[in-house]
Amino acid sequence: MKRKIRNLLALTLTAQMIFSLTACGSKKSDANGNSSAGNGSGTTSGSSADANTDTGSGSITNTSAKGARIVADTDLYYNVDIGSLKASFSQDKEIQYSDIPYHYIVGDRIVAAVDVVYKKPEAVEKEQEKLNLDDDKQLERYMQIDNEYQENSLQIFDLKGELVAKIPIDDNCSFSGAYAGKDGEILVVTTKMDMNVCRAKPLVTVYSASGEKLRDIDLQVKDSLEDVALYVLENGNLLLASIGKFWILDGNGQVLFEETNPDLNGTMLHSGGKWFAVMPKYTADGMDVNVQEVDINTGKLVDKPFKSDGCVLNTRQGDQDCFILNANGIEKFDIATQTKTQVLAWKDTDVNSGLLQLEGARISSENDMVFFQFDALDEGGRSSMDVKKRGASLISVVHLTKADKNPHAGKVRLRLGMNGDISNTFLQQVLNYNKDPQNPTRIELIDYTADAENAVTYEKREEGLLASTNQLVMDMLAGNGPDILVGYSELSQFNSDTMLVDLNQYINSDSTINRDEIYDNILRSFEEDGKLYTMPLTYTLEGMAVNTSFNGAKANWTFAEFDQMASSLSSDVQPIKSDDPSTLLKQWMQSLSSHFIDNQNKTVDFESEEFRTLLETVKKYGKSSGDDDRNRPLGDKFNMMMDAYAFRDNLVASCYTDIADLSAYASITREKSGHTVALSGVPSLNGMGMTAVGQTSMAITTSCADPDIAWQFIRTFLNEDIQKDLSFNTDTLPINKNAFKRNCQEEIEVNKEYIEDLKKDASKISPDVLADMIELTQQHADSMDALISSVSASQSWDNDVMNIILEEAAGFFAGQRSVDDVCKNIQNRASIVVQER
Repeated sequence: MKRKIRNLLALTLTAQMIFSLTACGSKKSDANGNSSAGNGSGTTSGSSADANTDTGSGSITNTSAKGARIVADTDLYYNVDIGSLKASFSQDKEIQYSDIPYHYIVGDRIVAAVDVVYKKPEAVEKEQEKLNLDDDKQLERYMQIDNEYQENSLQIFDLKGELVAKIPIDDNCSFSGAYAGKDGEILVVTTKMDMNVCRAKPLVTVYSASGEKLRDIDLQVKDSLEDVALYVLENGNLLLASIGKFWILDGNGQVLFEETNPDLNGTMLHSGGKWFAVMPKYTADGMDVNVQEVDINTGKLVDKPFKSDGCVLNTRQGDQDCFILNANGIEKFDIATQTKTQVLAWKDTDVNSGLLQLEGARISSENDMVFFQFDALDEGGRSSMDVKKRGASLISVVHLTKADKNPHAGKVRLRLGMNGDISNTFLQQVLNYNKDPQNPTRIELIDYTADAENAVTYEKREEGLLASTNQLVMDMLAGNGPDILVGYSELSQFNSDTMLVDLNQYINSDSTINRDEIYDNILRSFEEDGKLYTMPLTYTLEGMAVNTSFNGAKANWTFAEFDQMASSLSSDVQPIKSDDPSTLLKQWMQSLSSHFIDNQNKTVDFESEEFRTLLETVKKYGKSSGDDDRNRPLGDKFNMMMDAYAFRDNLVASCYTDIADLSAYASITREKSGHTVALSGVPSLNGMGMTAVGQTSMAITTSCADPDIAWQFIRTFLNEDIQKDLSFNTDTLPINKNAFKRNCQEEIEVNKEYIEDLKKDASKISPDVLADMIELTQQHADSMDALISSVSASQSWDNDVMNIILEEAAGFFAGQRSVDDVCKNIQNRASIVVQER
């Protein structure tokens, strides 16, 4: 799984909210048994003074004397039954590749498309290589061989994944979907393309639950249709929907009504006993999502379209209603009233929600739900290494049913608040921990950004992120916040004794932790005034790759050294990528913020020589919005190239870089004639190295019901095996040294195998491709280990102060204000924000 670009939450805290931190400085025990509302809000109800509190799930949760929440046997819980789809394959051939791209739950059956490619024997491959494809007969033989070693079929399974039947499908047809008919019948829709008349026609075949073909339904639709959806109505008629049009047909396929509207997108939803058509419409300001009721008795769109929450685009049809899957659970979405009601929270069951797919799922009721789960096997997916371990996948079916009693009764419940972008590997480790009967704690996940991540526009997403973070702060101020935070290491506002616990006290007193076995310098880089408020479990390195073959280019350079190098370049080389000054300033400030803000003493220093020089350097080398690229060196040619390639080809003297694994390190540091490389931090007054960026990080809040138990959970993530999996599967770096060594060794081995495979097919591959391949070695691993061990700073910034800086600096970049005036204003405004905390 590729590591996602981290979301930088817009944490805008009002002065009143921050000031109230002082008033709430005493630690509160959260006796409230109510967990997140399931939409990322984290809101709770009930008094923290109550000995027993309403969990919001229809049960009472007991609390311990310390205020820790205890799981009761009456607490809501869903049993989990998981079974892999046991697809049918040829027994006398070796599988080279297999996939189950489409899968639908239809009643108590699963209909899936199964694709498989078998490995050809060496003799067969040689026969194919000798065939002349310009000769029709030999071309026919070539295609015949291919067909013999690949298979595409439809297969029916029961809800445990056991094969029930194989359904033949015409080679000229493509599978479109499967739908529930009456009395357990299965309607399979395929699309057949007639190339003679360039017309696509949907075909409907009805099967019994045992896979027996019952009949065909000839759809009497004249239009050419490739993309269709079929819905079986309560009266036995069919609703056929496509782009811009839909039809009502009888059970024999005869058209009763048809309706045309250019805004129709082919999606129909059943909600509250009514049918609605989804009609997204693009506007100059973005996209509006409208819905309009469909009268199934007349086949007409009725009333007027009305604007819907954009989440309707992510809605999936259940047996009777519409549902939305997010990071916190399943919500029923009522289209008519535009309201959401949670029907299941992931905290109330034991599944890896990050692997679940709502598409194709079946939600019969709040007590009975079936989902698909995608399981990646040996898949790390890092850039060119996607083929490592010959990654394969499995599709499992997950059946959830409401339990009579909660099997985790008696365990302490701790809430873990996330800011999204948490890997499936992390979720799996939490799941493993929760399922272990020996562990005294049950971790309840709350993703505060769940609603924001489902937004359909950038603006709505940003608004949602702001609201979610403000909600988190409000919860923490009220003493109802999470016990553990995951993913907020980049925001320095949290780094105080008021908000978080110093983790060094636990590390130092834990006899199972040996600082020599971890990159202790990375932990130290996240400290603030000697206190470790948040611990990076995985991280990446950021900074600049510097082409030292240019005069004056060097590692850990100062502003003066950077300016000297830039001034000596020829006109066909740029010192850095031409980002606008504000973008460049924000990027560099992420590494430099601690140089200007002292959270412990509540002081700032934005009238310093270093900050003034930073603004002047950024203005000088950033591209202002009015610049014409045609009058700049390289112009459009540079803007069309990726930074790394421009850097490699000596078109830019330095580039900002992100190092997450051995292949990335080897690629950016690759040297050749006329190109030597050093890795550096961003320019600064005295020079600095690369900085660590927390990816998966953990912190204990001061409102935590039981910090000692929270630490016992966090420490499990320092385990070598967990560290390896957590980092390797997310393209990040582990804090554990042995895990790093094992990651490197596996990358080296897979890289070697990959290159050997390429060389075997050298005749089919461009020599340039082979020449460009990098062979990973132990020397790369040793050099990268040395780089990691040299890191002494991490990225963490105050987003409120960052916004002030960007707002004030805009006038200086535009040439409207002096640098002294801007620095003075930033100093005054930032001082107020920091001192009020």
